[in-house]
Amino acid sequence: MACFIAVIPHGLQENNELRRLFSKFKRTIDDKGKEVRWVQPDMWHVTVQYLGDLTATKKSELIDFLEQWQPPDEWKNIELRMHGVGAFPSQFTARVLWLGLQKNQSLLDARDALNESLKSLDFIEDEKEYTPHLTLARFRNLFNAKELTQLGGRKHFGDYKVDEIMLLESVVEGHMTKYIPLFRKQIL
Repeated sequence: MACFIAVIPHGLQENNELRRLFSKFKRTIDDKGKEVRWVQPDMWHVTVQYLGDLTATKKSELIDFLEQWQPPDEWKNIELRMHGVGAFPSQFTARVLWLGLQKNQSLLDARDALNESLKSLDFIEDEKEYTPHLTLARFRNLFNAKELTQLGGRKHFGDYKVDEIMLLESVVEGHMTKYIPLFRKQIL
């Protein structure tokens, strides 16, 4: 049960083109009989900081911090440009199918500011290179996702303001990854 801080792209769930593509992905994979954990549209998010497994005490500390935390102005100016579909670690050996996100300095600055605050609470910064994306699905076994990435292509799926920050916990139930919101805060 890993915890992470994420932002929600305002209005992305209502993007009909993306919802149709998501349905097409599901039909394509279901036809192949693969074990997939889909992220439901009401939980689409962009992870800002992965925190790993946290004790109940650390979760409580973090929620107290986020309740008091006032998002700096750079949080209110973040605009997420969503485009393209890809896979980690590669389209030929995929574990994750994702929606692309153009890197932008306001998102990186906001993330850095949050990390500095979290360090003061003894949270350790994730050492992996930060690659902003929106996870659509996780594959139980390695999967050749070339057909899926080609379906999504390099399409532009819109620009979205960030309207909410959330503390989420991920739990695997059967073949689904379920995201449980532990805390939500409006930014706009």
